[in-house]
Amino acid sequence: MFRNMVTSLFKHSSIKTTEAKAKGLRIIADNMVTLAKRGDLHARRQALAVIREKDVVHRLFDEMSENLPLGRAVIPELPSWVPVKEM
Repeated sequence: MFRNMVTSLFKHSSIKTTEAKAKGLRIIADNMVTLAKRGDLHARRQALAVIREKDVVHRLFDEMSENLPLGRAVIPELPSWVPVKEM
């Protein structure tokens, strides 16, 4: 499930999901951004093991990695308007 979600996140730049799934997705997305900043062949193959589409990995490593700041990957905080299921 998370592999599909991270692929869609980098393909469309945003997705709609629940807060719990977004928190779990953030860890994987953060790791993919860190791999993209490394940019070597081994990092690209590790990203291909998680992200299902080669063109998304290409876009992440070639286009998105140029715009990322150096240092630890930073994924923005979850928006406060995410609906929470009430019991």
